[in-house]
Amino acid sequence: MKKNFPDSWYSSKIKSKGFKNLDRWNFTNGLRKVFYQAKANDHAAFWSGTATSPDFKNVIKNTDPTTFKTLTDAGQEIRFIFDRRINSFINLNVYLFNAEYSDSGLKIEIQVNPEFSQDEARGHAEKYAIVIGQLPKALRLRVEKVWIHDGKQPFGGANNSLLIHVQQGDDYINNRILEEIIFHEACHTSLDGLYANNPNWINSQKKDNNYISTYAKDFPEREDMAESFLPYFAVTYRKDRISLNTYNKIISTIPNRIKFFDSLNLDMSPYKRS
Repeated sequence: MKKNFPDSWYSSKIKSKGFKNLDRWNFTNGLRKVFYQAKANDHAAFWSGTATSPDFKNVIKNTDPTTFKTLTDAGQEIRFIFDRRINSFINLNVYLFNAEYSDSGLKIEIQVNPEFSQDEARGHAEKYAIVIGQLPKALRLRVEKVWIHDGKQPFGGANNSLLIHVQQGDDYINNRILEEIIFHEACHTSLDGLYANNPNWINSQKKDNNYISTYAKDFPEREDMAESFLPYFAVTYRKDRISLNTYNKIISTIPNRIKFFDSLNLDMSPYKRS
């Protein structure tokens, strides 16, 4: 069923700023919360949502190494950023921090809402820069900026950006799924635009004739790639972090998607195949 989204998402002002694929951000909070609050069903052939499932919460641990290197203060400037609390893009005089990573000098500009003090802003920026540094390089290549706000709203990924609301982040931390949630959103940012409409990807969906989660099944064009890539990463690079039952579910449900991801020869450093 086609969803009707608010006209404000498609305003000429936003489009004039160069934001493309705005429908990636165009999810109602209700739909997003269904995903992020979903619990895994051990008796189902697939999960409600892979990033929220306890079966994947150890795929990346908060104690794992990070490629994050340095964080440099860059003052304050006006930036056009999205805030899910008001469901809109706004201009804000944000705190700026440049995060640098050890692999090939990758850099990300972190833009923090001035509702925080400067010290608080830097703390949030560094905290999430470290987690982003735990992602495979392929999921960071297209992340140019990170937006950080207060509030309890779901994270997001699109338009070369990652969206973070720190109160929601605290919930993800308590549930030990923060790294997996950011992994999922980085898939939207770094993979969707390149591969979601690839004929080989669409063919792999048809061949598998199944979905890894209900979230992927309900929104196959929007969520299937991000929902499938975490399980792919788990069976290919972190096999020791999942159960045999989980491993078997994945390889029997999305074998052709796994082949598709393998065919891309993505730079998954610093991770090595299991």
